[in-house]
Amino acid sequence: MFQSTLVSGAKTIHAISTVGIIVQVEAETFLSVLACTESPLVITFHRAGRFGKEHLYLTPYRGVYLYVEAKEALQLPVGNIEEIITSQMWIPRF
Repeated sequence: MFQSTLVSGAKTIHAISTVGIIVQVEAETFLSVLACTESPLVITFHRAGRFGKEHLYLTPYRGVYLYVEAKEALQLPVGNIEEIITSQMWIPRF
């Protein structure tokens, strides 16, 4: 059990060092950052499961990654936005 916890912790540290800092924000904050970014990149993940729908959004912003989890799909701003829809997304948890 202890060894599996160490392996899990090592994987999380590796993921963070590979990706960088990931910050969870509220939907309003996420959308306002997108609105003031010239041509934002948004990675989205949508899933319907036993406990309802899950929508994850991730965007790079000034050296960090911002993400938001939402029960309802967000209305992304119209304009010069690049959206990548992925079939899987994993955010490290602490």
